[in-house]
Amino acid sequence: MVYLSIGVLGFVLYYLYDINSVIWQNRFLHYLFTLGTSFQLIASIGLLVKYFDKLNFNVLWIITGVYNLILLIYSLFFALPFETTYIKENHERKVYRKGVYSLSRHPGVLFHMGTYFSIALLYQTFMVSLSAIIWITMNIIYIIIQDAWTFPHTFVDYSSYKKETPFLVPSHKSLRKCIKSL
Repeated sequence: MVYLSIGVLGFVLYYLYDINSVIWQNRFLHYLFTLGTSFQLIASIGLLVKYFDKLNFNVLWIITGVYNLILLIYSLFFALPFETTYIKENHERKVYRKGVYSLSRHPGVLFHMGTYFSIALLYQTFMVSLSAIIWITMNIIYIIIQDAWTFPHTFVDYSSYKKETPFLVPSHKSLRKCIKSL
């Protein structure tokens, strides 16, 4: 239950980070995203270590989980220009529309879901499965808030991006655009 709570706290810090980005704009609170990510990492690793003896070595779910984790890390930290995305506050920010961000507006959520579904299937314990379900749900709520409130306030061109790029599930058109931009 401790690791589940730490992971939930990580998402609360993400929510506060977004509120800060739009309303408070406090430089110190800008690091809440990094702190939230650290909490998510600690919670995830803690669960994996605690229930290691319950791990079912299924090659398919291990490969799927690692693949999704790599894509999650890539989409959040390498596909975006890091400094302008996470470090600098800029009120004239424009949406990054290339690569996975031409695929859907929130590609990291798909990879987050794939990672935690794979972990739940590998461990098949109540606590790991409950944590995965709660964290996936909190992440979906987070992107809904971002899409409806945070991003329209932080990106000057977000309304046009919404018109041309699917919310979550890629389309044939967005898949072609993603492949061309890579």
